[in-house]
Amino acid sequence: MSVGTPSPALSGRQSGLTLIEIMVTVLLLSVMVLGISGLWANVSGDFVALTIRQKAIFVLNGEMARLSALFRFNQFTFVADNSSGYNDIGPKTRDVFPDSSSNPVDEIVVTSTQAIFNCGDNSCAGNVLHIANAVSGTPRNYVWIDQARNIVGELSWRFLDKTMPANAAACSAASCRELTVYLRFPLRYQDDVTVPKLPEFGREETLSLITIVGQRP
Repeated sequence: MSVGTPSPALSGRQSGLTLIEIMVTVLLLSVMVLGISGLWANVSGDFVALTIRQKAIFVLNGEMARLSALFRFNQFTFVADNSSGYNDIGPKTRDVFPDSSSNPVDEIVVTSTQAIFNCGDNSCAGNVLHIANAVSGTPRNYVWIDQARNIVGELSWRFLDKTMPANAAACSAASCRELTVYLRFPLRYQDDVTVPKLPEFGREETLSLITIVGQRP
């Protein structure tokens, strides 16, 4: 055996990775890490969107209960603001809470002031923000869905006379009405004069809920 020639037995025991193999391994690991990161980001975004949607359903149900109670006891004398320019599943013209101190309901729940609507704790969770010239000079109402994420929903409703079936119990003092409440979300709250915009997650959606209201006999 000549000098400098490795022994066949020694050559058989020497093994390892070439530079190409190392580069391919690093590339595959990088692709795997990026794929897992992207998957986690999508799952996280979907989870947040579903959480917001679940909260929006509870908020819509609460607003329906509030309006139903309001119209049950006041014989439909509550005066709402007329608002137009809606472009979703409902009619283009609907009703919203007015910003008027002459109505006791407005004094309790409706405000146009940021300090009252965005007070920083749960005590203002049920407040309604009234922005007078939100869309094309018409007012809009906004309610909290998730204060921690600054997410609100756009609240509105439609109120129609309703003819009840012959055997149904009649409403007292006034005809029964069909109340449809709409909640458009998710929207990112900024301040009391800026119309909330769509956040970086989720897609815009409008939920609706329908019931029959009227003063009890």
